[in-house]
Amino acid sequence: MVYGCCHYRLFTLGAEELFRFTDGAFRLAIRETGAPANVQNRPFVSLMKWAQEHSFIDVKTAKRWHVRRKSRNFALHTAP
Repeated sequence: MVYGCCHYRLFTLGAEELFRFTDGAFRLAIRETGAPANVQNRPFVSLMKWAQEHSFIDVKTAKRWHVRRKSRNFALHTAP
């Protein structure tokens, strides 16, 4: 991402990889809680809601994850 300051396409590629990494880390954390398989395969927003409903994340943390999710969607679905 350092080179991305000079090259926008490299910056977006770096951001995409960071978002992919954090999504995977969140899913892995949910898997380690012993969540059922049908929960682990849910879309990301549904998975976050499940984690909050089952007290794995609090309201403040859930809000931060939703902001990150919206940032990810904006970055990945908005053409330069």
